[in-house]
Amino acid sequence: MKNEIAIQQVYDGDEKAQIVSDVLSDLPEWFGLPDSTKEYIEDSRTLLLWAASGIRKICKDQL
Repeated sequence: MKNEIAIQQVYDGDEKAQIVSDVLSDLPEWFGLPDSTKEYIEDSRTLLLWAASGIRKICKDQL
């Protein structure tokens, strides 16, 4: 089975913030300071962002 991945630029500020929030919350060892994390999320609304879609979520057990 072939996995297809699409990389697309995200333009909507709310969508950018949600994507960044999801990623940062999955990496608490790297982004564990709540005030800084909140600032990163808010800043993402005005920055360029690309996101990958069509990726199956991989469980840690599968790595």
